Amino acid sequence: MLAALAKLGPTRGRGVVVVDPNTITQEELDEWHALGVRGLRVNLQSVGKVMERNELEATLIRHADIARPRNWMIEVYVPLKMIPMLESIVPRLGITVCIDHFGSPELSSISLCENDSPFDPYTLPGFSSLISLIRTGSLCPYRLTKDAGMRDLKAMAREFLSAAPDRVIYATDWPHTRFTGVDISPFTEWCLDLCAHEPGLAEKLFRRNTERMLGVEST
Repeated sequence: MLAALAKLGPTRGRGVVVVDPNTITQEELDEWHALGVRGLRVNLQSVGKVMERNELEATLIRHADIARPRNWMIEVYVPLKMIPMLESIVPRLGITVCIDHFGSPELSSISLCENDSPFDPYTLPGFSSLISLIRTGSLCPYRLTKDAGMRDLKAMAREFLSAAPDRVIYATDWPHTRFTGVDISPFTEWCLDLCAHEPGLAEKLFRRNTERMLGVEST
C-alpha cells in the first residue's frame, strides 16, 4: 500500500494502516502521513479477538493518541454486539471513528425473501447503540448480507442515512479484494435511488463524507 501511495502521490491517494502502538515511531508516522496515510485500523473481528471494556478502551485511547496530532481517523472492525461498549468511549477520543462493515452484524443465513415481513435492524444486538453513536457526530459507518434482496442491508443503510447523512461513507473496501466476482451494481443503484429525494445526498455519500474523513481537498 505504501508503494502504491508513493506512486499515486498525496493529492490522489489515501491509506489506513495497522500499527503496534508499542513499536511505531514518530518518524514512520511522519513518513506515512507525507505519503497520504490518514488513519489507523483496529481489527478484532478478522482475528476473532474479543476484548473486555477496559482493554478495548485502553487500546482505542492508545491509537487515538497516535492519530490525534495528525488529525487522522481510526477504523474499528468489531462485531456489532461489542458496539454498546463504544458508546461511552468514542465521544471521549477526540477524533473521528469509522465503524467498518455496518458494525459487522450477525445476519440470518436464511434468505429474507422467504419471509414477507420487513427487516427491523433494531432487533440486532448493538444496532441501537450504533445509531446513537452516529448521532454524536464522531462516527462514520460503512456491507454484508445473505439476503438476495438485500432487505436487511437496505434497512440498515436507510437508518444510517436518516440518522446522520453527513457521516455515512460508501465503498471503503473497494475493490473488494477478498470477494472476487461480487456485483455491487444493484446495491449501488439502490443507494442512488435512496438519495434521490434529497439534493446533494448522493454527493455526500459517494464523495464528500469520505473526503472530509480522510482529509482530501475537494475540487
